[in-house]
Amino acid sequence: MIPESLYIEMMKNCSKWNSRVETERKGRYPVLDPQTGIAQHPSHHASYEISRRYPPTNSSQYCTYASRRWKKRKTAPTADATEMKYILECNPAISDVINQAGTTYQDTAEFASVSAVASSSVENHFADKRKAYVSYI
Repeated sequence: MIPESLYIEMMKNCSKWNSRVETERKGRYPVLDPQTGIAQHPSHHASYEISRRYPPTNSSQYCTYASRRWKKRKTAPTADATEMKYILECNPAISDVINQAGTTYQDTAEFASVSAVASSSVENHFADKRKAYVSYI
């Protein structure tokens, strides 16, 4: 049997956890309106400040508010872009080659030497990864 103080502490922690999960679910899932059957997302735009009120445009209104400007949501990067970013972070030599390839080269021999260094470092990088994987097994 556990002591009463430990039981009370466990119940408080459980209550805190449940409230965190509940608030997270409210923000993530839509709310189904039982009268209309429409799924609605909670919005932080529902409350307006008094300073944003305008006089009514007709007699049936109490006040009006200016409409908010629509903004397009930022899209997530593609899988290819994410993979390329990871490759460039893992091997700075490739990143250097790509950065240098973006600029114009007067000397093609310089480009060949840089790309040779980058390809050898890529081979070394993956050879090290293979060695680490084989030693892990």
